[in-house]
Amino acid sequence: MEIFIRQNIQKITHRISIQTIFAFLILANFAVAQSQIEKSIDVHSKNVLVQLCVSEGKVKINGWNRSEVRAFIKDGENLGIKVREKNSLDKKPVWIDVIGYDSEKPFTSRNGGEKSFTNCLAGETIELDVPYYADVKIEGRTGETSVDKVRTAKINVIDGDISVSNVAKSTEAHTHQGSITIRNSGGEMSVSTTTGNIIAYNTESRETGDYFKAKTRSGAVTLQSIGQKEVEASSVSGSLNYVGEFANYGKYGFSTTNGLINLVVPVNSSFRLTAAYGGAFQSELPLADVQKNRTDSVVFLTAKVGEGDANVTVKSFNGTISIRKKDDKLAKLFH
Repeated sequence: MEIFIRQNIQKITHRISIQTIFAFLILANFAVAQSQIEKSIDVHSKNVLVQLCVSEGKVKINGWNRSEVRAFIKDGENLGIKVREKNSLDKKPVWIDVIGYDSEKPFTSRNGGEKSFTNCLAGETIELDVPYYADVKIEGRTGETSVDKVRTAKINVIDGDISVSNVAKSTEAHTHQGSITIRNSGGEMSVSTTTGNIIAYNTESRETGDYFKAKTRSGAVTLQSIGQKEVEASSVSGSLNYVGEFANYGKYGFSTTNGLINLVVPVNSSFRLTAAYGGAFQSELPLADVQKNRTDSVVFLTAKVGEGDANVTVKSFNGTISIRKKDDKLAKLFH
């Protein structure tokens, strides 16, 4: 009798253990499903504006060859897509917001409590696939942001690095604490950071009058192969590095208070130079029509290189200005 009871207890315990394991697996799968949310929507085939506000999370936006926007969030509370405007003919969206709640479902926080509606997304990772022709606008609080292969990008974050590549028409990127990288993009560009570096290379002018403007307070600006004809770069306490050509009739300005200015340009460059510096000045390119005068601790210099087709202004009140010949070695110096 004792053996029979013991055997039955073992069978019951075994069944409970199996049921517990299955329950655990179901809950685990449910938790994984809950931690990843995905939404998608068909949009107009020629233009669409995609907007999102991010309070926290790493944001990645990629262009693809579809008339569809797909949004994905990992470890976020919720996700939704709100249509702001539709095309008058096919009634497909031309303006959408990716938001932090699903308007079709009750909105509760992860611990089950009530929570007010918010447009801003929060999660570990936020990814969007958008059409190549999309215009993207991002407002963020904290987290890294990267945008690739869209028509235009407008990015404004408080804390986080920004990376932009293959943007066709125009870029605006601003962060208070973080670095900015721009590459293989075209059109008008305006980038700024309070604390961080700015790096840009392989940019192109799409239309007459396109400009490139870069500004930082406590960081360096490095520009290489910039195609726009109007270029401005400034820093308060960082160095400015420019590697490339000065286009005919182009306008270039470089200004720093407590940093160095390094210009690495071809030996056959042609520009008019206006310089103000408090440290040293050196040029490997021959200068003509040199005029120089001093006011207090600042030296003002004007000169011409070649025929003087472009206009170049450099200011470093407490640093050195250096103009160097571009060769294969120096071409890779700031890459």
